[in-house]
Amino acid sequence: SDGPSMSDDVLSYPAYKDIRDNNRVFSGVLGYHQLAFGVGSEGQTQRIPGALVSGNYFDVLGVQAFLGRTFSTDDDRIPGTHPLAVLTYDFWVDRFHSNRGILGQSIIVNGAAFTIIGVSAKGFRGLEVGAPAKILVPMMMRNQVTAESWTSMFGLNSRRGRWVRVLGRLKQGVTASQAKASLQPLFHSILEMEVRQKEFAGATADIRSEFLRSWMDVKPASGGHSDAREQYQTPLRVLMGMVGLVLLIACAN
Repeated sequence: SDGPSMSDDVLSYPAYKDIRDNNRVFSGVLGYHQLAFGVGSEGQTQRIPGALVSGNYFDVLGVQAFLGRTFSTDDDRIPGTHPLAVLTYDFWVDRFHSNRGILGQSIIVNGAAFTIIGVSAKGFRGLEVGAPAKILVPMMMRNQVTAESWTSMFGLNSRRGRWVRVLGRLKQGVTASQAKASLQPLFHSILEMEVRQKEFAGATADIRSEFLRSWMDVKPASGGHSDAREQYQTPLRVLMGMVGLVLLIACAN
């Protein structure tokens, strides 16, 4: 097998970095993973939707901070070193009553202390349709907010565990079809490298062949991501069944 996956439209973290750093068609490529956080502050704890996000997440989206600042790439380089949090505007208003003194305060996320550095722009609710994110933390803090059993299977250095949803902003003048054509050689080179790793030592020839036939598609992201919507889109389901589709969402200029 080529490894466990949260769904068919995600990449491993190393594969995300390969696409981010080596593509020629995107001005920026972000990664994120939506999950539920147990958040505590001011003596209250509640379960809320949140996200682990790459350091370039806000920059690629073009989303500014309403208060304080958003993440930078320096906040997301070394695992476990930047326990920082950005709140979305609605959560800040509802939970903290628009308190501008929230910057620099501590908030507990899944049992770990994070420092609030900013509030995102009004109207921004993340990228998951139906599950608006309320708090975002750097992807490099993943081990601090997820269970050990999960981190061992979906490690930041593991190419077998696929869990990062990817979105790129097309360079000016590049079309989705051009981007798709450009990405195929890069993606295939990643697959060829991965199939030679020790994790594939016990794979059959048929499994290796099927893995190497995987390909990357490019889809518009203007409507955000929705698992329910994708589940009921028959053409996409057929493609996923045929080729084990890996989805890279392209954000229109």
